[in-house]
Amino acid sequence: MRASRQEEPLLNKSGDGGGGDDGERGVSYWLVGALLVGSAIGLFVPLGDPTSGASHTVPPHCKPPTETRHSRVSFFLGWVSFCAWSISFYPQIFLNYRLKHTNGLSTFYQLMNIAGYAAYSIYNGFFYISAQVQSQFCLQHSGKINVVRLSDLFFSWHACVLTWVTVSQIVMYNGDKKTGVISLFILVCLSALTAFMGSNLPYLYSLGTFKIVVTLIKYVPQVYLNYKRQSTVGWTIHNVLLDFTGGVCSVAQLFIDAGSWAIVVSNFPKLGLGLISMFFDCIFLCQHYCLYNRARPTEFGEDTDEKSSIILPEPINL
Repeated sequence: MRASRQEEPLLNKSGDGGGGDDGERGVSYWLVGALLVGSAIGLFVPLGDPTSGASHTVPPHCKPPTETRHSRVSFFLGWVSFCAWSISFYPQIFLNYRLKHTNGLSTFYQLMNIAGYAAYSIYNGFFYISAQVQSQFCLQHSGKINVVRLSDLFFSWHACVLTWVTVSQIVMYNGDKKTGVISLFILVCLSALTAFMGSNLPYLYSLGTFKIVVTLIKYVPQVYLNYKRQSTVGWTIHNVLLDFTGGVCSVAQLFIDAGSWAIVVSNFPKLGLGLISMFFDCIFLCQHYCLYNRARPTEFGEDTDEKSSIILPEPINL
């Protein structure tokens, strides 16, 4: 039986609450803004500023970081990646607000983000703040200090908060209370486990490994959802462009700071996060700009202009 228009509603660009995603095809001003802000910080903030160094708690037997001819480049890349990755969360939040639903967003993806960024926040927090963790790391790596930067710490904490904002939108707009309950359960479990394990270095490494595993699998449902719908409507491409930019700059900064492959591998969460994100970002870019570049025809054989109307996967109340 053919679906009625009420079952497969069309949301017009104008007059329907601004539900279109026509801003997803043009210039990404989100990306431009991130590059400008990150470049301004990276180029003009003095290297002697606390934001330019590694952890401020350097044990006596650790070799403190010294300025090199690559320090400015590292600082620049670090803050560009921070701005790109941090701002990448906002386009989806604003798109959800405009659409007043989250139909194009995988809830599994957000649950994995809750778990992954909570673990990554704990990992970065201990490595940057804890003198005990710094000391353990230095003893294992011939006195060399770890390469977790303040920008890494800010990014993970900021990402954790904004992921909760997105989950609250899923609960509020789609009435999915189950996702909210599962998110709270994940946070409570990680908090309890961290309180029990403390600053144990193997535990922190396990959190880093967990973040890598989460990053590896979390994108798959969103890739499949886009494929199943044959559309990327409701999934903002600005997030992908920012994520890819952040990944490139973050990995480049890691190699510059490390100076040796052993130190690169020791910060495997940052390395894996950047490489895996870039891999899936390439898939999303292909889906958005190549595979599903044109809107699908309607059930009634009419060509639907994506800029004038959007086919939603589920009915909504207008």
